[in-house]
Amino acid sequence: MRRVSNARAFKDLAARQTDAAPQLGIFQKQTGADRLSIGGALASNVHGRGLKLKPFINDVESFQLINATGEVTHCDRSSNPELFRLVIGGYGLFGVVTSVCLRLTPRVEVRRVVVLADLPDIPGNFADRIRDGYLSGDFQFATDSGLDSFMRRGVFSCYQPVDPATPLTQNPARFHPDDWARLTYYSHTHKRLAFSFYTKRYLATSGQVYYHDWQLSAAYQPDYHLELDRKMHAKTKASEMVTEIYVPRSALVNFMEEARPAVARRNCKGWPTKRASNFWFAICRPAPVNGTRSNTGCSRSSVRTGEASLWSAIKSSSISSRLPPPKRASRCAQIDANLYPLGIQVSDQQIAGLNIERDSFHGEWNYKILPKSAP
Repeated sequence: MRRVSNARAFKDLAARQTDAAPQLGIFQKQTGADRLSIGGALASNVHGRGLKLKPFINDVESFQLINATGEVTHCDRSSNPELFRLVIGGYGLFGVVTSVCLRLTPRVEVRRVVVLADLPDIPGNFADRIRDGYLSGDFQFATDSGLDSFMRRGVFSCYQPVDPATPLTQNPARFHPDDWARLTYYSHTHKRLAFSFYTKRYLATSGQVYYHDWQLSAAYQPDYHLELDRKMHAKTKASEMVTEIYVPRSALVNFMEEARPAVARRNCKGWPTKRASNFWFAICRPAPVNGTRSNTGCSRSSVRTGEASLWSAIKSSSISSRLPPPKRASRCAQIDANLYPLGIQVSDQQIAGLNIERDSFHGEWNYKILPKSAP
């Protein structure tokens, strides 16, 4: 166990553990960046690329919470268990987490195994990797919509535990900040070249052996998009946004094939390349039974499907007959300058009077408030 400040970054935590004996580490964190806080990870119940791992909640033993009245509350699985479940993944709505006690685990040596793979084989490939005890993995597909390989062929990378006596790879090949900058630029401007560059570099890392938590770390330039905007002569500053979609492995191939033409049409309709650039995708696992909600259901995903491809998924479901096709809606945001009373208490009786329809999956937070029936 190790208690850390909510502001402690994963990078700092990993550095402090490097010389510890025995070697300890974490199993879950967001991949692709290191300057991320433990408190933020707890608030969104993050995950990495684990094939069978629960989200970040599984690495949390307890935490200290300051609620709206200033009271300090200790939360774990036996003390204030309901609050423990709500705060992890609660996006800061229940108070301020000041410190977190983490469950550190012995570091495991893994071998990275990288191959090119085709979409129809991916569900079976992941099932095989899980059966063979691989810890984590992902599938990064091609994003050039002008090719038949678009969303069908990709880089399949997984991490296999090896004997602890196996020597670690010295000076392993990996992406450096300049590599990521080039790859990001290509992904906005030359998607075919981006995939070729990524594929060549990743295949070169196959067979490397290192500790499991090394693959969670990556070089990340906080202001990378400023340079990208400059190179692309962007009139409006931009950023990337990650979208994650639950897709059962058994439905993945059909989903991707239905989403493919919708995504291709979006690319051809002149979406600004700076806003349609991401080329990462992950194979989604069934929702983990973890006792709390998570902000994620996939290992990693930022494919821009939009409502068109989401509708492709909905069309195959039982609710499609009750839903109209999606339409574009105009939106207008205005500042509300009104003042409202503070400290209003809502009684249990008032709550009981609401027409709440709770979902079968964690109905305490996943629900609809419906209009009351006419008298």
